[in-house]
Amino acid sequence: MAVVNWIKSGKLAAYTTPGGHRRVPIAHFRAFLQAHRMPPLVEEVPAKRKILIVDDDPAVAAVTAKLLRRTNRYELVTAGNGFAAGIQVMTFAPDLVILDLMMPQLDGFQVCEMIKSTPETAYIKVLVLTGYHNPENEQKALDCGANACMGKPGIGDALQEKVAELLESVQ
Repeated sequence: MAVVNWIKSGKLAAYTTPGGHRRVPIAHFRAFLQAHRMPPLVEEVPAKRKILIVDDDPAVAAVTAKLLRRTNRYELVTAGNGFAAGIQVMTFAPDLVILDLMMPQLDGFQVCEMIKSTPETAYIKVLVLTGYHNPENEQKALDCGANACMGKPGIGDALQEKVAELLESVQ
């Protein structure tokens, strides 16, 4: 009963499903526990962090997945376009989306805005990985809610470091 009161008073961020049930994203709940100096959640086996890689170039998606798979710390799924990304965001519930900007139909800017403007998914970190990295695209991506932006030629150690950094802030 106390959790419902925390939600009603606005102390704990939650959303309501179409069926009227309240849901609290795990990252929000962990932050709430920490902010109120309550014991953390106890997990028997640390879950692998979930990453969705969205790129219309299958070779880039495969290279990115292979690079991240080496660490054996992540559960990875790929999507080849913005529409598939939207479906995966809702079904896979990633902690991080690595997002290409220039895709046909639904581009990365639109996907990022969709993720960040939806209460159920706003907690998801977004790392833009683009072949069109310039100050204008980076600023537009950040304005759409992206947490970071990198150029595609930069994949490698820098990508692994940025992914780890972004996922550290997701508890």
